[in-house]
Amino acid sequence: MRDAAAYHKGKNLGHRFSKMKRMTKDYWYVLIPVHVVTSAGWVLIFYVAAKNSVDVIWILEKLHVSEKYIEALRGSSAGFWAIVYALYKIFTPLRYMVTVGGTTLGIRYLRKMGYMKSKLRTTPTQKPQSAEQSVSEHKKSYGKVGCKDGQTQADPPKT
Repeated sequence: MRDAAAYHKGKNLGHRFSKMKRMTKDYWYVLIPVHVVTSAGWVLIFYVAAKNSVDVIWILEKLHVSEKYIEALRGSSAGFWAIVYALYKIFTPLRYMVTVGGTTLGIRYLRKMGYMKSKLRTTPTQKPQSAEQSVSEHKKSYGKVGCKDGQTQADPPKT
């Protein structure tokens, strides 16, 4: 989980929705397939629960879900798909948390397999270097700079 900790460290993302929004911006190509697969899994779980007469009301009461939602389901003569949709909406924070976790694991796996390169991370205190600073550091490391555009001039070969 080092990648996840490194990804979220330094970014004031206290809320799971903002984490998902940030990951969508940075890693949309991994997050979207993970979200589709996990969403299909959640729908399947909720459908099986509703179809097999699982006492959804009792589970929601034990999870301390708002009475507003429980009463809407309790007095409802809605079909299975309406119950599935209601459960899908109620469990949205948990769904997003699983999506962010799955995306983090997917990114780590893709990097490990060599399909993705690590993004360069800069700290907020790091400032971009000016061209003059880059040239002076280059001079210190490699010698003289003789070209007008700041490229290194090599010494001529000794014969």
